[in-house]
Amino acid sequence: MNKSSRFATFYLPFILIAVGIFLRFSHYLANRSFWLDEAWVALDLNHRSLLEIFTSENYIKPVPIGFALMCKMFRQLLGNYEYAFRLFPFLSAIVSLFLYYAFLKRVVSSLTVLLALGLFALCESFIYYAAELKYYSSDVMVTLLLFLLTVIFEQRGMKDFHMLILAIAGSLALWISHVAVFIFAAIAVTFGFLYWSRKKPKQLYKFLLIQSLWLVNFIIMYLVTFSKIESYHGLKKMWDVGFWPSPLWSLESAAWLKNALLGLLKDPAGLQFPLLGAFLFVLGFFHFLKTRCDRCMMMAIPILLVLVASVFRKYPFSGRVLVFLVPIVLLFIAEGITFIIEKKRKDYILAMLLVVLVFFYPIKNGLYYLRHPHVREDIRPVMLYLKERQQEGDSLYLNASARYAYWYYLQYYHFENSSKLEGVFTDELAYDDTGPFSYWFPVVSYHFNIMDYPLVEFLPGEVMRSVTEDFIRFQGPPRVWVLFTHCEPSLQQFILNGLHHTGQKIDEFHSEGVVLYLFDLRAS
Repeated sequence: MNKSSRFATFYLPFILIAVGIFLRFSHYLANRSFWLDEAWVALDLNHRSLLEIFTSENYIKPVPIGFALMCKMFRQLLGNYEYAFRLFPFLSAIVSLFLYYAFLKRVVSSLTVLLALGLFALCESFIYYAAELKYYSSDVMVTLLLFLLTVIFEQRGMKDFHMLILAIAGSLALWISHVAVFIFAAIAVTFGFLYWSRKKPKQLYKFLLIQSLWLVNFIIMYLVTFSKIESYHGLKKMWDVGFWPSPLWSLESAAWLKNALLGLLKDPAGLQFPLLGAFLFVLGFFHFLKTRCDRCMMMAIPILLVLVASVFRKYPFSGRVLVFLVPIVLLFIAEGITFIIEKKRKDYILAMLLVVLVFFYPIKNGLYYLRHPHVREDIRPVMLYLKERQQEGDSLYLNASARYAYWYYLQYYHFENSSKLEGVFTDELAYDDTGPFSYWFPVVSYHFNIMDYPLVEFLPGEVMRSVTEDFIRFQGPPRVWVLFTHCEPSLQQFILNGLHHTGQKIDEFHSEGVVLYLFDLRAS
């Protein structure tokens, strides 16, 4: 083996892994403020013991229990900091780089290894979710771990000890990642059919035993968690766009399927040219199917299963919940590029063009976010500003989605005294024949304690229209703070217009995705 081959085979993969670690670590070190979803999880974990994560009826439903336990453990060890809460997703993202490389080495050629690993290291979704208090990084880690263990053990003859390890790993995986159920099914179908077709009944029976253990574990998990998630209508409404519309044979369904598949390639896979990605994906899929049918089907089946689940409105085929499928997509795309390069060995221009088109935007985005880290809702400076300038007797109103981050950082910065939370607005305007209006919910009067978050109660919603009389209800305390984040601009303008009629704006503070206003109602 010459020096260039040795470099490409042994050193370049670890250089790509190092680049991936650097990009993820840089994003993690940026330590941005918690936004809505993260604050919701962090606040809930702060107010629950490890036991309550298992037993509480109103535990944060979409979050896997194992994931929550790991995040809670790091929070207990390291303190109530963003770094601590995000450490498990970050570690999952780093481990995933090594798992992906180990998996690729066993299933594809050295050129495909480099292409797929490069795309994986630079993928914006993987970098972003490496520093987010969400379970998408651990979804990827669990997916790759199950694939890798299955391939290793199958190559070694799937002995009894291997099956035991696979059974234990699979059972634990489901508690850390809900999407493991799709990976279980893919492995079961692929290798069940493989052992049956090769007439290996002994291996088949042992493998069925593993599946039965996974099934029992799934039933327990369903009763503990999944059944509660299904009853959470807010999630289903939010992800409605990701469910396959019926009837399946309609033009609407065909258009949905095309957009859903291309959407997977653009986000979360991060390809700027999804049509090119689709072409390379199909090419790579059929080439891989021809050379390694069993491996190919094991990786393709989860995509089909998620589509089937979307038909029954059990799992959406849209957006960030598909992050765990991205390693599969990138592998097939890399295999497609490899196929073209091998077929057109003398046409270096075509090969270089393909590589540039696929890699240009991931590299460009990676460099951009090194200089400008992702920020969604930077509420920390807003809360510090409020803490410094609030006065005794001030009141506060905010929109519904702002309350989680507000209350988390109220405790984070140890507010000894705080403006009294008087009411919460809905995040968007409603409309009827008389025009736009907002629902708002007055807060039950209570003696303030920043640790009382779970006990805060709201009175029944009231309608607030754009007439002055409706805004007079603000005229209790003279100084009123209003905090907006993660809401429609039209709602913000509606509330501000009403307050301008009943008072005078005397202060405001803006941060990325968050804005704070102070009104003096004595000036009306």
